[in-house]
Parts: sequence; structure tokens; C-alpha cells
Amino acid sequence: MHKYKMLNKHHMSRVCIHHNAYIGKHYIHGKVYTERYPAIVDEETFNRVQKRLAENRKYGARKNAKIGYLLTGKLFCGHCGSSMQGRSGNGNGGKFHYYACSKKCGKKYEKKVPLERYVVQQVKKYLFEKTNLDRLSELVYDYYKTKYSQSSIAD
Repeated sequence: MHKYKMLNKHHMSRVCIHHNAYIGKHYIHGKVYTERYPAIVDEETFNRVQKRLAENRKYGARKNAKIGYLLTGKLFCGHCGSSMQGRSGNGNGGKFHYYACSKKCGKKYEKKVPLERYVVQQVKKYLFEKTNLDRLSELVYDYYKTKYSQSSIAD
């Protein structure tokens, strides 16, 4: 067995789209060299891709999910702190949905429906306490005033 794995399409795309050489920048010991490689991607496009990749890491495949995962982007692993993302799979009882640590740190999966139900119950319980409801009303009112004070919709 070789020490190094064979490069594949997935690996190449993951490595290449992060590499600054594609915008003509090369870093050696913290110093930037711009004359070493010609830029083959403009910096604006490269930065847009980096931003999109960061969003994808944070939210996973939420845009492509066939069912909604309410807590994606809001739920973090209690073991390693990474985001937990909605996943699904097939088992003996059919299709099942769950949240899993994006780093696969060993944290057990959390079933989607019971976890989401529990979180919604806790949020409702918190929001509908009198003091919290009053504070929420004030925040919504202040937001409304700030957002729409300059437009005709506020009148």
C-alpha cells in the first residue's frame, strides 16, 4: 500500500478551489508573492466561491434537502462544537431522518422529529413567559420603528 492516496476528482476540486495560486498569489512564510503564478481566476470570483463554501460548511445541503431540517445552522455538537447537520438514511424500518456532527467526532446521531419537537416546545415555553413576551414585543416594535420609520409603510 502506498503512503499517499491516489488523487480523485473530489479531492482535486476540494483542494484546488481553496488554493490562492489560482488568483496568482503564493504565500511563503507569511509573505505574498504575486509574480510567481499567473492568475487563472479573477479575485472577485475566487472570493465569491470562498464565501459560498463557508456558507455550505455552515448550513450543509439544506438548500437541496427534500425535507426541512429546522435546526441546521443552529445546532452544534456537544462533544466537539462543530455544526450538526440534517441527514437521512434507509434502515430496516424505512427512511429515517437525523442530525449528525459534521466532523463525525463520535457523537451519536440525534433523531430529527423528537429533537425538533423538544426545541420548539422549549422556545415556545420561553417566549410565552410574561416577562419574555413583553421584552420580545419591545424588540419587535423597536425593530419595526427603525426599519420602517423612513418609509410610507410606517404611517
